[in-house]
Amino acid sequence: MDSAAASSQKTWILSGAVGAALVAGALVLFKAPVGGAPLPAKPTRTVELRAVTEARTILNEETLLRDLAPMFLPTEKNAILRRAPAREPGRTFLDVEAPKLGIGDRAWRFDRALPELATLNAVSVARATPLDYLHSLSDEVSLAGLGRAQATLPAVPSRAAMIEVVRLRDGVVILTQAIPAERRPPTDKPWQPLELLANIGPAGLIAPLSLSVRSGVDEVDVFFRTFLARTVQIGEQLAPGFYRIRVSP
Repeated sequence: MDSAAASSQKTWILSGAVGAALVAGALVLFKAPVGGAPLPAKPTRTVELRAVTEARTILNEETLLRDLAPMFLPTEKNAILRRAPAREPGRTFLDVEAPKLGIGDRAWRFDRALPELATLNAVSVARATPLDYLHSLSDEVSLAGLGRAQATLPAVPSRAAMIEVVRLRDGVVILTQAIPAERRPPTDKPWQPLELLANIGPAGLIAPLSLSVRSGVDEVDVFFRTFLARTVQIGEQLAPGFYRIRVSP
């Protein structure tokens, strides 16, 4: 019994020593903090006022970029727009006072709406008869008082066709040339304007002229393809590039 009691007593003493060591170790962890290096001071931000002038381009652009005013303007998304009040049923004074368009003067005449210098068939409007309104016996333009006058049109010389060369890069007309009447196509059939595409290099035409819009007559298409390449020598007259050649009567 004495040995058992002594063994139990030793066990309790050992347990107590271990517990005291654990408590002492825990107390060591709760020491007061030792003063270290001071924390860096927070930088202070300053507000600088600058005048926005036309000379400061970068400042103007930055001001427009950071401007928050457009974000708070009323739109359909952030504002409630009141609808117009609906019209109540029934008649109003506006329905009674509807405008009535018409000619109030029964003695209204046609010549009152025209200037005094206007003439019809070389006769003043006040003296004109119904025949003067419908038919003009003179070759000049009537109603000269309204700003119209007789114009002399220049005579157009006889020609076989008109050539117009357009540069495909920018659509600029490079060349306009009239073909003499003696160079007409070998046919009397009516034909419509045709178009050809030309690919020109430093030495002239790189490839034969290609027909993009036909004239409706095969003889005319063949004639102008040969005429432009051999007689006019279009490849030697133009700089290298791509062109559209329009040929019209």
